[in-house]
Amino acid sequence: RLGLAGGYGIHQQELEEHGHEDGEEEAGEEERQGDGHAWFVSPGVEFTSEGGGPRFEGDWVVRGEYLYRLKDLDIVGESESYEAEQDGFYLEALYGVTSSLQIGARFGEVWMVNSITDEGAETSFDTSQQLSLVGSYWPQDWARLSVQLGYGDYAFEDGDDEVLYGSLRFTMMLGPHLH
Repeated sequence: RLGLAGGYGIHQQELEEHGHEDGEEEAGEEERQGDGHAWFVSPGVEFTSEGGGPRFEGDWVVRGEYLYRLKDLDIVGESESYEAEQDGFYLEALYGVTSSLQIGARFGEVWMVNSITDEGAETSFDTSQQLSLVGSYWPQDWARLSVQLGYGDYAFEDGDDEVLYGSLRFTMMLGPHLH
């Protein structure tokens, strides 16, 4: 399967004062407001192999998606602009261990473009990565209990931050669903 998602919208954002390391404003300065637009495009691909077992036992699902987004704002009351640009991707694989249990892994990365241009000054960020493992138990076709464990290495203006996280999620579907 091939897919394509995208979006465009009018965007407003309160911006940090440019050039102030501690985030505090100097006396007499006002908050900066950015008005403009933001858009994204995201092509994706999914490959499914049915294992022949009941429900999804023995099934493999491998999918990936690329994302590019751009935020382009004009600073209200100034002749300056603000632009944020990012791209990234993820790849994931899921396997149906039994008819009620799926396990999988996912890798994502903010990739080649990760920058902010504010008042003509460009700041580029290093690559951010995320790896997670997931297990999903389906007691019924309309209910799922999932556990996810992950590790992220995220780049910020003042350095990298490593994060370990976990989540427990229950999903229940209500009403008719077309598949």
